[in-house]
Amino acid sequence: MTAAWVYTLIPAAVAILGAVVAVNVRPGPTLVSAIQHFAAGVVFAAAAVKSCRISHIVDLRSRQLSAALLGSA
Repeated sequence: MTAAWVYTLIPAAVAILGAVVAVNVRPGPTLVSAIQHFAAGVVFAAAAVKSCRISHIVDLRSRQLSAALLGSA
């Protein structure tokens, strides 16, 4: 347990490496567009789950998963 702080160095190092790359490399318009579309999809999915309460309807253990996804009873 005393060496658990060592595991925090991995995400910290990756964050610093990512910051260095972001400062020195400019992404092209295709990559910028892809990132923006991905972010929009995440926001849309979060809004859909929040507004439709899909998390309560869809249960992976349920046999009615396909019915819930297709909207049929």
